Amino acid sequence: MRIVLLALFTISLIAVGQAQDKRGPIKQATLALQIGAFDFQTAQKIRSKSLSKVISDKEWSNLGESDMAFGLSYIKGISKFFDYSINGFAGSVRYPVRNTKGNTVGVAPSKFLFEADVSIHMKLLPDNYIVVPYLSGGVGGSSWNGRFEAFMPFGGGLQFGVGENYFAFSNFQYRVPVTQGANYHFLYSLGFGGPIGKSVTPEVKSIP
Repeated sequence: MRIVLLALFTISLIAVGQAQDKRGPIKQATLALQIGAFDFQTAQKIRSKSLSKVISDKEWSNLGESDMAFGLSYIKGISKFFDYSINGFAGSVRYPVRNTKGNTVGVAPSKFLFEADVSIHMKLLPDNYIVVPYLSGGVGGSSWNGRFEAFMPFGGGLQFGVGENYFAFSNFQYRVPVTQGANYHFLYSLGFGGPIGKSVTPEVKSIP
């Protein structure tokens, strides 16, 4: 049921994006490479304590305690304020295994984790600004040690224009499990993207 509701929510976001004013820059089809980290430990601390407690006690895990991730994304504009992306991330991960009651029962040895998702990005500014904050949400699936699970990624980031249709970006996501075997975790990443095919210079309109 949650997967059906999430699918309807994603479709609604796409419809909203298509209904936006399409004057102005709309992101071309873009390929982006990303490097980041899967952070299961901080998510487990927050679940067992609280976010405020983890922050006040300075228990947020550092990158050395996280597992490295590598990603590839396809990003395409829907309107000047909405993009969609298809993302894949992979890495060797010490996965905290959950039981049938949803409780974490232990951390397994490092094994290959692959996660893929489709997300919608709501930008607070169009792409002809140098710095563009955005929020994102979507639906995804993972494969780890022969187990296939589903999750929902929610987060945001900053996009930095570095040239004609090229950009760097930071991304921060909280990945919420949908199926019983998946577990809560954060994904942090940095990426760089450029257009696929011929680059088209976006029209920048002056303010009347």
